[in-house]
This record gives sequence, structure tokens and C-alpha cells, in this order.
Amino acid sequence: MPEATTERTFVYVTFIRTTPERLWTALTTPEFTRQYWYGREIESDFRPGSPVRYRYDDGAALDIEGEVLAADPPRLLSYTFTDPGDRERGDKPSRVTFTIEPAEDFEGVVQLTVTHDEFAPGSPTYEGVANGWPGVLAGLKSVLETGGPLRYAGEQAGPVRVPDLSGRPNDLVVEHDFSASPEQLYAAWTERFDQWFAIPGTVRMTPQVDAPFYFEVEYRPEQSAVSERHPHYGRFLRLEPAKLVELTWVTGRGGTEGAETVVTVELSPHGDGTHLRLSHRGFADAASRDGHEKAWPFVLEQLDDRIG
Repeated sequence: MPEATTERTFVYVTFIRTTPERLWTALTTPEFTRQYWYGREIESDFRPGSPVRYRYDDGAALDIEGEVLAADPPRLLSYTFTDPGDRERGDKPSRVTFTIEPAEDFEGVVQLTVTHDEFAPGSPTYEGVANGWPGVLAGLKSVLETGGPLRYAGEQAGPVRVPDLSGRPNDLVVEHDFSASPEQLYAAWTERFDQWFAIPGTVRMTPQVDAPFYFEVEYRPEQSAVSERHPHYGRFLRLEPAKLVELTWVTGRGGTEGAETVVTVELSPHGDGTHLRLSHRGFADAASRDGHEKAWPFVLEQLDDRIG
């Protein structure tokens, strides 16, 4: 529902069946933006005054850049906006603001309002964003509601981007024997995270290669009486039913620290059950790896208890 005003302000309102937290994640993480913003990956720490950049070609080419003006997760994000045309003309940056709020008339739906204003006088950027934002936001809605992006008619899916882990050699391997079958465990890792790991109602996951996923877990730090919710997100890299699940795995503070790691789960028949081999690669540092090396055995025990 776009609207253009006489002050050269572009406003677009859309309703998305998701949560404010998941929409915020989709707006601020490269794993999601590349799905709906034509391959562009956002990078920023989203602190006021910090740079924000959109890159493509695996980070080699800079497209849009700006500076964070305001960030109030998961309610509001605003930053300046300079595209390549602005840079060539020497125009001042415009401003884009995302406002996230629960939809009053719909249950389980979030209202997203995108306001793009403060264009340089006579700048053609207004026409560019007025034509561009509807497609970007339709793609965002598709990713969050269906697990996959919009595709042009006849478009073939491109190659799956595999993270470059060559500069992050911190890896781990954990193995566990289950009484459950390979089929049951494959389903647990691709469709049923809320039965053994994630908070029920938070999982958004479609078992398709390159499809992004999101869920939240609840964790209580040592010496704390209060539990914390921790978002997990990534995308599937390889899927072989009842044999293998490979996915990227990104969490925040106390987890992967924002690093895009890779989890590979290999399933093989073992007696009346299944042998599971889990490798987790690409940690940013040894401390992050060591923390996961302690945690994964407990997680797999929980999986065994819930599924077995």
C-alpha cells in the first residue's frame, strides 16, 4: 500500500504474519536480506552513529551505504541511505525508517511501515525507491511467511552460497547413539525443533535448500534467576532425507557471537537405532567453540529424551 506525498516522502505499509523479533532479525541480518533484497547482504552493529552497508557479489561490491540514526529493537530502525547514483551526483543522503508494531486488527500479524524521506532536491532517487521498495518488501513478506523468496517467472535458483570458513579453523565434533530411527531424527532437525530445542511457537522453518529459518531458545545463565531468550537463525545448505542435514548456524552474545557457522548432522543406522555425528565448524574464536563443545552433548541428550 504505497503512498507518495507532496513532500517527496515515500510510505509503504504491509502486514506480515510473523513476530516483531523475527521481522527485526530479517531486516538486520545478511542471512535474510540476501534472500529478499536481490542478493544484497546488510552489515552493521546497528548502534546509532555506526555505518550500515549493503554489499553483493559475496561482499566484493558496495551498493547502499549509510549511518544508523536510531535503533530500538524490535520496534524501530532508521538510517541514512546513499545509493551508487547519489554517490556519483554528490547528493546528500536520504533517510529510511522502519517502524514495527503489532497489527491491531489481526492476530499473530505485525504491521511494518517503511518511510523514506529527506531526498535531495530534484534527486531521481525518489523514483528509484518508489519503484524498488514494493518488490523488496513483497520478498521480505514471502521469506517470513513461506520460508522462501519471490522468484521471477522462469527464474532458476542460483548456486547455494557456502560460507568461507578458511579463516576460522575452530571446529568441534560430537557423536551420540539414539534409539530413534534416522527418519525420526531427520524430521527433528528439519521440522520439529519445537519438540526438543526451540520455544514452541517461535519456529519458522521450511526444509528446503537455501531457505532461511528462525527460532528462539530459552536459557538461564549460571547464577541468574531470570531466563533469557536467544534467537537462532540460518539456512539449509544440504538436505538428504534420513541421512544428512547441513545448515548455517548464527546466534548472538554467548553463542557464535554473530559468526556464520556451519552445523553438519550425519545420520547412519546403528543396530535398532541411529548413530548421529555432529560437526560444528567456523567459530570466530576458541572460547566460542569450547562453549558449544560443552553444550552440544546436553542438547543431544535432550533430543534423545524427547524423541527416543
